[in-house]
Amino acid sequence: MDDEADWLGCGDPFHMFRFRAASDRKRRLFACACCRRAWRLLPDGWRAAVEASERFADGEATAAELRRMCPAAPEAGSAERPVLVWAVYFATRDGPVVEDSVSLNVAEALAAEATAAEREAADTAHVAEHAALVRCLVTNPFRPTPPAPLRNRAIMSLAQAAYEERQLPSGHLDPPRLKILADALEEAGCTDGDTLAHLRSPGPHVRGCWVLDLVLGRE
Repeated sequence: MDDEADWLGCGDPFHMFRFRAASDRKRRLFACACCRRAWRLLPDGWRAAVEASERFADGEATAAELRRMCPAAPEAGSAERPVLVWAVYFATRDGPVVEDSVSLNVAEALAAEATAAEREAADTAHVAEHAALVRCLVTNPFRPTPPAPLRNRAIMSLAQAAYEERQLPSGHLDPPRLKILADALEEAGCTDGDTLAHLRSPGPHVRGCWVLDLVLGRE
C-alpha cells in the first residue's frame, strides 16, 4: 500500500489490518460486525454468542461466559452450514479472533445466495464491504492521528448514546446520532476535518468506530 488512494480504494481487509495495527478489541468487534451481516442466516444460539463476544470486547462479559456461548468447532462435514459455524467460532472464541477467517466465511455464506455465475463476483463484493468496516474502525494511516476532541458532559452523553443505541440486527450505529455528535463537537471547538467528516459520512459505522473511541477514550 503506497498512498492514501490505495487505502481508500482497498477491498482487502486483511491487507489493511496488516498495514494498520489494531487492538484485539477492534479486531473482535470487526469479526462480530461481519457476523452480523449474515444475521438472518444464524440460529439463535450463534446470535447470542456474537452478542456475548461484543460484550466481552468491551469488558462486559467474562471469558467463562464466552466459552459457554461459543459454538464448538465443527468436525469436517458435521455442520449444516460449516462456513457460518467457523465464522461464529472464530469471532466468539476465548482467545484471539481470526478475523480473516470470519470475513471470508461470512462472505462465502452470503455469496452462496447468488447464482453460480455471479458467485465469485459476489464473494469479492462482500469482502470489499468488510474493508469498509476496517476504515470505520481505524484511522487513515496516511494522515496524522486526530487529537482527542473536547470531552464535556454533553458530548460524552451523546457519544455514549451513539455507541449504545444501535440499529439492530445490523449493529450499525445510528447516522443521525453521529451527525448530532459531529455538530456538538464542532460547536465545542473541534476543527479536525477528518473527525467531523467521518461522523457525517453515511458509513457503515459500527462499534469500535475510531471517532467514538477517541471521544470515549476506548482503544
